[in-house]
Amino acid sequence: MTRDEVLAHAYKLFESDMGLCACGQPWEGYELVRRLLDLAPYYEHPDRVTAAIGNDGSAHLVLSMLTRAELIEHGGAVGGSWLTPKGAWYRDALRLIDSWEEFDDGRFTAPSPHEGTPCGDACWNDPPGTDSLRISEIEKRKERP
Repeated sequence: MTRDEVLAHAYKLFESDMGLCACGQPWEGYELVRRLLDLAPYYEHPDRVTAAIGNDGSAHLVLSMLTRAELIEHGGAVGGSWLTPKGAWYRDALRLIDSWEEFDDGRFTAPSPHEGTPCGDACWNDPPGTDSLRISEIEKRKERP
């Protein structure tokens, strides 16, 4: 998957799947999602999850939003959630993004990275990056003669 495809999927996640507004300081929300995906499964480190989002109604809302976006799933309690295949893909994809500023350049305004066709299981089976380097480092390599 190309760099722009990874960014387009991430933009779709935040804008369409999660309904996050891009005004104000949206990167704070993007970073929170990235941190929470990195912490899963939550039943293994509940203290770290609580440190990130608290343990009150706001925590329930945040975890419910991740559940609705199909990034996590749970058994008896949302606080013990684990990643879905889609969530694992996004965890890996979001690790590749160095700067959220690229969302501000106007390229990613389509409702879907597939021109209106929803993502399917094929997306979550296609690794977000074939190189262990972060996206900005990959781009720097491409620019070198």
